[in-house]
Amino acid sequence: MYSVDITIIGAGVIGLCVAHALSSSGKTIVVLEKEPGPGRGISSRNSEVIHAGIYYPAGSLKAKLCVRGARLLYDFCRKHHVAFNRTGKVVVAASPGEERSLEDLFRTGTNNGAEGLCLLTREELASIEPNITGLCALYSPNTGIIDSHHLIKRIEALCLNSG
Repeated sequence: MYSVDITIIGAGVIGLCVAHALSSSGKTIVVLEKEPGPGRGISSRNSEVIHAGIYYPAGSLKAKLCVRGARLLYDFCRKHHVAFNRTGKVVVAASPGEERSLEDLFRTGTNNGAEGLCLLTREELASIEPNITGLCALYSPNTGIIDSHHLIKRIEALCLNSG
């Protein structure tokens, strides 16, 4: 029989991050996972996109966590040498009716605190993405991609190194 102070259910990104955050507490921690290894569920079955926070309703918890989470994730990746690429993203208005939606998306993202958003003219879009045509675009420089498998392995290693 084992005696533990904290039991964490699930060894995905969230479970491992919680374990890592608590590892300096001096408590005995165990992480339980139904799969044969960490990160074999939803954490490794996603688009691997680091979202900037432009799509969620302004002021919503999802928006706040997305914007803060992107900052924290980029910082963590730099500190712990996890592969990522801040690719940026353009959302293009291809027809006149889409221009208004793009402006609304810009306002929502700006109100959410999404970093670096800007509206691009047709010419500015062509200079950034010459193979894309549109009337205008929303540019989100803080959108990126991450190697989720590398992230999971790194967090797992940090947890194991902490005992």
